[in-house]
Amino acid sequence: DLNAISDGMQKAVEERMRSDRFRTELITNVSHDLKTPLSVILANNSILMENPENKVGDLRRWLDSTQEAAKRMQKLIAEMLTLADVERQDVPLVREEVDLANIAMKADLELESVAFEKNVTLEDDLPDRCMVTGNADYLLRIVMSLLENALKYEPSGGRVSIHLAQSKKKTVLSVCNRGSRIADEDLPHVFDRFYRSDKSRTNSAGSFGLGLAITKEMVERLGGTISVTSSQEEGTVFSVTFG
Repeated sequence: DLNAISDGMQKAVEERMRSDRFRTELITNVSHDLKTPLSVILANNSILMENPENKVGDLRRWLDSTQEAAKRMQKLIAEMLTLADVERQDVPLVREEVDLANIAMKADLELESVAFEKNVTLEDDLPDRCMVTGNADYLLRIVMSLLENALKYEPSGGRVSIHLAQSKKKTVLSVCNRGSRIADEDLPHVFDRFYRSDKSRTNSAGSFGLGLAITKEMVERLGGTISVTSSQEEGTVFSVTFG
């Protein structure tokens, strides 16, 4: 059928064009995010080379600035590698029966110190046991990512909660931060790569707009779905559903 062949060719061309656009956007965004810390490192090194007689203590702030810029570059590269790894369809993902309640509690305990430092109350509503078919590493990274994101935007004195519920048909994990919301125009884009949702919330240095995109890819590789709602009354709630 000529029409079917034509439609197939058209879809292939459109997919290729989308792929090319994404590749161009990816290169542009990565180049932009690497340019600033690289410029800082080069400028700091120039200052250090122009002042060879100064003691290390006198140059401490330039060394610290270089260290922070290098860490920023390292973080972006690590996130890019993680995204590339998650998107690889040729490598099978190991799945097994795991206790999601135990994984969620582990993430909760690991981030208690972060919550304490920010003066944020970290609450949990978890069952004793919640068995799902999945990958323990991916699930831990998903929960950690959502909790870290919630803690990052919750103001001092606020609350972040994690809730896990399971029925015969599905398992739902939700993370809520009560004290901040995402603007309506930004809500559809929070999972987009390199999208800075923090421009509508709190400007956060070190954010490349890849964390939630990676989280979404992980959830979908496990056969789940992820969604977000945000309102002044309820705060911002990310929900992951399996089953």
